[in-house]
Amino acid sequence: MATIQKEVAVSKETSEIMDLLVALVKGIKAKKSIATIMGEEFLEFVKALEGALEVPSEYEANKAASLKAILLGASDLVDALLGKAPEASDPAQLAMEDLTK
Repeated sequence: MATIQKEVAVSKETSEIMDLLVALVKGIKAKKSIATIMGEEFLEFVKALEGALEVPSEYEANKAASLKAILLGASDLVDALLGKAPEASDPAQLAMEDLTK
């Protein structure tokens, strides 16, 4: 399947919360302890907490950007839950996988 890259404007705070959820799922799937996950994701956790109160105002200011952040985050979340393989066009990720085999 052919793909193209597009640049999309998304809500910052909503995106940070979705990124944290993805990181948590990846950590849990990797069977890491909660303490390890929180240690690795502490800064993202703090950013997400600080911005959580801004989400409603972000949504009111730009509903489309908020919905795009949610949908892109949901896509990443599904990929993390299903353990999606890296894209063939991502040589760095493929190289890392080769090293771990």
